[in-house]
Amino acid sequence: MPKGRHKLARRLKRRMQRHEPAELNITAFMNLMVILVPFLLIGAIFSQIAIVELNMPLSQSTSAPKSDDAPKPKLLLVVRDSSITLTEKSVGDLARFDWDNPEDFDWPAFYKAVNDVKFALPEAHDITLLSEPDIEYQVLVTFMDKLSSPNPENDGRAYFPAISLGTAPTLTAAAEATP
Repeated sequence: MPKGRHKLARRLKRRMQRHEPAELNITAFMNLMVILVPFLLIGAIFSQIAIVELNMPLSQSTSAPKSDDAPKPKLLLVVRDSSITLTEKSVGDLARFDWDNPEDFDWPAFYKAVNDVKFALPEAHDITLLSEPDIEYQVLVTFMDKLSSPNPENDGRAYFPAISLGTAPTLTAAAEATP
């Protein structure tokens, strides 16, 4: 081996012996974690995800077995482009509200109608929300919130805590013409 290479190797070896390995200073990182972790944990407590439990409507073949009691009322809230109808399946329409714009909807009249239905049918705890396909999702969520949230007009209880979703049946030309 040439003499020059030995000198170069010795120099590199001496240089590496003089330098001690660098220490990793993580003090600043630990300070950040000490502050950040409690902040994130406290923030996580206050941000809760609201979950609305929905039930699928039972078909005729899978309905619950009949008992000697009176039949349970089957309440429907049908949301269409031009109207909202509160219906009891065996009785028919209980209330109808015309509307063009969700912001202009008459919520006090809606609450009065729902309150009257709840007073007449106190055993009813479920309702089926039927909508046309082009109804905005936010409109459906608003109605679900209004029906399943605690309400002071109902002694702080929800009107109908069990909500099922479905598609509204199409109107025929004759049904659209009748008021």
